[in-house]
Amino acid sequence: MAEKNYDLAYISGYLWWLNISEADYRASQNIALAREAFRNIRDQAGDACVGLVYQPTKGHIYFQYADPAGNRDLVLENGVQMGLNAEGWIVEQVFGPLDYASFIQNVDNQHTVMREVAQELGLHFIDLVPAFQAAAQQGRLLYYPYDSHMSEAGHILAGETIAAYLEANADGCD
Repeated sequence: MAEKNYDLAYISGYLWWLNISEADYRASQNIALAREAFRNIRDQAGDACVGLVYQPTKGHIYFQYADPAGNRDLVLENGVQMGLNAEGWIVEQVFGPLDYASFIQNVDNQHTVMREVAQELGLHFIDLVPAFQAAAQQGRLLYYPYDSHMSEAGHILAGETIAAYLEANADGCD
């Protein structure tokens, strides 16, 4: 459990998109469509090296630090469990209180499945999650408190992380 609490607002819809099982992500039309788009980009890139930068949302990084007796409980009281509809699209399915432990269990599933898609397609996967998680644990705020966008600090860390990846993998493209 996190020791530091952050006074932040969340756009709940962004949180709920993290509340899906890995199996549902993998089976979804949403991921199939993303996979096809990435495949088309890769195929049209010719000799260019193609990568996918995974940028986590504020909720992915900071929701675990929300005040359990305040913001966290309020958000979870009005939760949404996402799942697949009959056509395989990810949709809102169950409205109502969510259990924090269950939510946190799902929070990395989108990240995991997108990494798998990138690997399947032979794309570089430039992952901002570890750097953002480490910064959050150090008390750094990378998003605006009452906005869903990255702050200047978040953009700087993203740029540094991407640059380090490119430097370390400069010979990784044929």
